[in-house]
Amino acid sequence: MVCNAKRPLKEEHSRQSLFASVHSSTNQQHAENKDQSALTVTAGTFATTVRRKFFDVHEATGSSLAQEAIKRIAALYAVEKEIKGKPPDIRKAVRQAQSKPLLGELGQWLKETQNTISGKSPLAAAMR
Repeated sequence: MVCNAKRPLKEEHSRQSLFASVHSSTNQQHAENKDQSALTVTAGTFATTVRRKFFDVHEATGSSLAQEAIKRIAALYAVEKEIKGKPPDIRKAVRQAQSKPLLGELGQWLKETQNTISGKSPLAAAMR
């Protein structure tokens, strides 16, 4: 029982660490390059890596939860497609208005979903 009680905290910590490290490296690259495109490439690379894990799980298991994660990540890609080639101030404003809420919803959904599945499942591994 004690082990199970600690697991959600550990998983939450690892998810927070992942988002913090991505945020930190993105900010560091942006500060070093003074270029808005560095932010997009780093965030895009992160989304691609995460999306691929869910794609692999869905392909192997047919998981509807993995498919839902892919759908939510696709919404983030749609925003990026919409703003591609626009000036940096427009991209930033659109990301704040559209991507930020989508990312928040994705994070909340992952947190809620992770509590309903086995910690040993491939889907749980993709969520970490």
